[in-house]
Amino acid sequence: MGGKGDNAKGSKNNKPKLTAKQKQEKKKNKKKN
Repeated sequence: MGGKGDNAKGSKNNKPKLTAKQKQEKKKNKKKN
């Protein structure tokens, strides 16, 4: 639900300190849930 929006918000509000690895982990978590 609104995954893209979440990403855009995070990039704007927080400093983009999310590494590619973390991004992949997030995707894995989404699949798990």
